[in-house]
Order: sequence, then C-alpha cells, then structure tokens
Amino acid sequence: MSAAKSSKFHLSSPPIPGLIHFSLTEVLGAVYLFGGVQGRAFTLPTTPGIDSLYRYDFTTEQWQQFNQKTSPWPGHRFAHTAVSYGTKLIIYGGMSYFNNNTGFYDDCWAFDTRTCCTCFYY
Repeated sequence: MSAAKSSKFHLSSPPIPGLIHFSLTEVLGAVYLFGGVQGRAFTLPTTPGIDSLYRYDFTTEQWQQFNQKTSPWPGHRFAHTAVSYGTKLIIYGGMSYFNNNTGFYDDCWAFDTRTCCTCFYY
C-alpha cells in the first residue's frame, strides 16, 4: 500500500503562545488573527484579553503585527466574531474582563486590509 501524497502546509508558531478565544479570518488570501486571551479552554479568563491584530503571509510564512496606534481601535476582547467582507475584516462584539467583572461588547469595527485603517460602526 503506498502512502498518498499530501501538499506541504506549514504555519509558523503563532505570535502569542497559549492564546484562546481569538478570531482567525481569511481576507484576500491572508489570515488575520485578532484579540483573544491567554489561558486554558473551558475556564473563564481572568485577564482583559488582547487588542492586537496579526496577519499571516503564506508566501513568506511569517506573522506581521499591525500598529494599532494609527487609528481608532477595538478594545481588548475575546470570544468575539470576525468575518471578511471584500477587503475588510469586520469585528463584532466579544467579552473582556476588568476589575473582577466580565464586560460584554456590542460594537462593530471594520479594518481595511488594503489601507490599514479602522472604522467604528456602532
């Protein structure tokens, strides 16, 4: 019996080890990782989460972090939803944890992957 050939797929280690409850969304052939929290699955996180955005380039097999200081930016969050729409990464809702309280977001953001600008919708 011969082994079936498989295509090579390599994803370098994630930018933040141990990250859970993040979003991973494909936009125009690249993968975008946003938010999340370091912790263990099936436990309520006790840290606020992160507000970082990373892009994985399949050509270079490298992660790139975006500088969120250049425009309005979604707050620290985890357990949110993210989808792609054209060139945009749309981020909605989620949770955060501050001062022993869990907070819930009901906001919507769009990050344009071509211009690297972020817009707040509501």
